[in-house]
Amino acid sequence: MGQLTETIRRKVWSRDGYRCRECGIAVAGNHGCKPQTHHVIPESEGGNENSENLMTLCLPCHSTKESSGHRRLFVEQGPQELPNYIKWSLWDLSLDLLAYAEWMPPLRFPAPQVLQWLKGYRNALDTVIKLTEDSLPDHPTGADSESPVSPDQLDGVLTGVRIGWYSNATQQYLDDELRRARQRH
Repeated sequence: MGQLTETIRRKVWSRDGYRCRECGIAVAGNHGCKPQTHHVIPESEGGNENSENLMTLCLPCHSTKESSGHRRLFVEQGPQELPNYIKWSLWDLSLDLLAYAEWMPPLRFPAPQVLQWLKGYRNALDTVIKLTEDSLPDHPTGADSESPVSPDQLDGVLTGVRIGWYSNATQQYLDDELRRARQRH
């Protein structure tokens, strides 16, 4: 099995617009999560290193894939990787909140369901707050953390939302199909 070169990785990241193809979050640069290059068809199953078989993922999405190597990305993460998971959690919760707000019918307001969902959202947000508090000593606040979003950055965010909205559901479906196919064999 070969090793991906830095040149190939960077070409794939550029082709994918420096966005995770699963959740849509920005990767690389000062504000992006740690980029990863993922084999769509694993090398162990005959996949190759052609760009058509490679896609950009953020570190948290890559760590959820079905193999011990991918799970090791999560289990063996160091404290320096914690901000990737915090950023990803906030992105994921925000997309969920947006989707839920879109679904919620104000004319026939389902208060019990909304209250239950909001309590779950608050619990998830409390977990992110705890992770952020745990990371405070190692990560001083940067001066640029308060800057407003520029129109170019907003375009990037909207691109990421589109990817996350559609790609996540598609990827989950494909992962389930792959699992079912493996179970049949």
